[in-house]
Amino acid sequence: MNYLARILVVDDDDQMRDLLQAFLTDEGYNVIAASNGKDALKAMEDEKPDLVFLDIEMPEMNGLGVLNEMQQRSLHIPVIVITGHSTMDNAIQAIRSGAREFITKPFDLNKIRALAKRYLNKTN
Repeated sequence: MNYLARILVVDDDDQMRDLLQAFLTDEGYNVIAASNGKDALKAMEDEKPDLVFLDIEMPEMNGLGVLNEMQQRSLHIPVIVITGHSTMDNAIQAIRSGAREFITKPFDLNKIRALAKRYLNKTN
């Protein structure tokens, strides 16, 4: 793969964000990180990522707010929602708001690898 796919990791938890960033970088992706919804939206417009891993529970603007703002701005980037506070309502709301997948913390890094490959190595 000549082009390094760009992945945006958005999580207000430093350890989780750093873990995902390091793991995905080791997998050969160009990883951008943001710690809140506002920075995530700016990174989407500036960096044009190919995929987003997005935490739901964040202060100020949560992941659902980011998804809604993405729709308003016509940012058509596949989003995989990650949350430690899984409820069926959150999952349904995230998918209705445009998320492609919904996974819960703690997660298996093999699942992250598989999702990244699924959304970046073929066209949807």
